[in-house]
Amino acid sequence: SLGPDHPMLAARYNNLSNFLRAEGKYDEAERLYKRAIAIGEASLGPDHPELAKWINNLGLLFSDQGKYDEAEPLYKRAIAISEASLGPDHLDLAGRLNDLAALLVVVVRKIIAATFTVFDAGRLPESQEALRTCDCHRRAFARSRAPCSRDLAPKLLGADGYGGKL
Repeated sequence: SLGPDHPMLAARYNNLSNFLRAEGKYDEAERLYKRAIAIGEASLGPDHPELAKWINNLGLLFSDQGKYDEAEPLYKRAIAISEASLGPDHLDLAGRLNDLAALLVVVVRKIIAATFTVFDAGRLPESQEALRTCDCHRRAFARSRAPCSRDLAPKLLGADGYGGKL
């Protein structure tokens, strides 16, 4: 029998959370992801690759809900753990980098849309600030270490990085 803080129980919580997330039961999934993470931190330690998987999955849940500010630090933590524990060329690390890159694409696209909405409304100072914010996110996206992300950036954002052609 597994105790309440056994890592295998945490893995099962993670798997159940994946199912609940797919079913759109976000509150239940979040609760179980957080429980899996807590068990993993206590039983496996803060730098275990399984823990990175569970943290990344919680980030995916938040991304699904549009909670990008909550998802990003989770992705970054999962990336740091994966890189330290698995090495820079591991496939799991590449997947986590791509999850972060996908989040950044969504955020940049939302900023671009908001910028043009503000610009179209004639609020130039707000538009200029939004463009500066967009440029900051665009640069962060372009610096991503995910090879796939670097290749996709021009295709997704346009040659000029803002959705247009040079």
